[in-house]
Amino acid sequence: MEKKKAPSTKRVPAPDEATILLKLIDGARQPLPAETEILVYVHGRDGENAVQPFTLHGSQSAKINVPFHDNLFDHYSVIASSSGYQQAGTFVDTKPEEPAEITLLLVKNNAKFTFPKWDALKQQRPAITEFLACDGDDANAKKQYDRIAVEHPAVLASLLNLATAMSLISLGGKTPLQYFRRILWDSTMAQDRFFGYADPALIPAVKNAAEARHFAAEPNCAEWHPGATCSFKQTDYQVANVQLTFHENDSEIIGGLKCVLAEPDIDYYKDLIAHGLGEVIPNKIKHQLTNPLVVYSLRYNNDGDSFDPGYVVV
Repeated sequence: MEKKKAPSTKRVPAPDEATILLKLIDGARQPLPAETEILVYVHGRDGENAVQPFTLHGSQSAKINVPFHDNLFDHYSVIASSSGYQQAGTFVDTKPEEPAEITLLLVKNNAKFTFPKWDALKQQRPAITEFLACDGDDANAKKQYDRIAVEHPAVLASLLNLATAMSLISLGGKTPLQYFRRILWDSTMAQDRFFGYADPALIPAVKNAAEARHFAAEPNCAEWHPGATCSFKQTDYQVANVQLTFHENDSEIIGGLKCVLAEPDIDYYKDLIAHGLGEVIPNKIKHQLTNPLVVYSLRYNNDGDSFDPGYVVV
């Protein structure tokens, strides 16, 4: 009888290429005009071009073959640039057996916000309107929403960005939105943050998420957020993570519960050095605040259609 051969334990060599499927859309989540020229760059982890830069037109999509190394160098950045639009980009991990599909959202430099009516938002995104009316006063939330949409559209865009981003965070089965009891519709609401009173149970919930490495405590948080007692920044994304800062010495009794002041915001960059050099310092020099359009683009380019703040920019 012929002796059976033992199964081979040798590793089958991996293919030397992986594929990225790229789609481009505008701020209304529609195809770009046919005459639009978009220059696309694909960089490897070492910062070098993984492929030669190339041009797409309008609604064209692209199939991009990149080297596959079977290591950390299979992490690429894809950047799209076009005259009259803000640059867009995202990070992508590749593997040969499955194409990596990404959609980049290019927003016009002079884009205007288009917000849904309150009743439409209430129907389409009930979790957001429930959050905005978390004090139980739906009529006032609608009034404030309508007012800010006209007077301070960038502020409303930031608020909707933050509400949407927080709705995607799970803290033991609840989202941060469900802990808020009152939104402050006053001059503290800005195009990069807002303040509101929240159930203090939100703090240990975020600390538990930090232990699971979904958040990281920010040291010396009062230097960046005057009056803050603790602050935690989400770590799940390469860009545009939610930061939850608490001012525990500022409290209000709401519905019999002693609530603490909370300050959500989103930074462009994940690490503190990049945040300081790429956002805080330039903002101070130019006397500007974090741009909600940039945040919207960064998060959409990372999350795709799951990041839908309800508004479009045209």
